[in-house]
Amino acid sequence: MVKLCKAAFHTRLLDLHRSNSFGPNTPPPAEEVAIPEGWLSRDVQNESSLLYTRQRDIHDVGIILIQMVIGADVMERYQDPVTAIHSC
Repeated sequence: MVKLCKAAFHTRLLDLHRSNSFGPNTPPPAEEVAIPEGWLSRDVQNESSLLYTRQRDIHDVGIILIQMVIGADVMERYQDPVTAIHSC
């Protein structure tokens, strides 16, 4: 199942958990794969990576769609989304 709604809320909770653990019995969140510079949304490039907007959520859903069509390792194979889409 792919979660397409309220992704920013989930990410905010993970960021809060990283900075202040929710409790002693709560496991640490899994490390995320670093996103290459060319794959970041304009919001992240121009502002804080902790800023969550609807535009950023839509951008992330687009990346998930590209990964579903081309493959999960698409960010490693191509320098940016435009190059990946033109390769199809």
